[in-house]
Amino acid sequence: MQIVRSAKNADNTPIIVHAKIDVSQTIAVGDLVQIDATSRLGEAAVAASTTIVGIAQEGITTGASETDAE
Repeated sequence: MQIVRSAKNADNTPIIVHAKIDVSQTIAVGDLVQIDATSRLGEAAVAASTTIVGIAQEGITTGASETDAE
């Protein structure tokens, strides 16, 4: 997953930050993404989320255990 911050570099290009996604997640393009307070990994956000960090630029479905690709 990539997180694009509102800051830009000297070339006026958005700064992209990569974040690992938690296990057993299904995130679609355009979904809100939050950081889990316990695992500190990205996960799909819900309506009551208070730790939203961005909007998914691509979809991902993670398995029951973490891999480097996720």
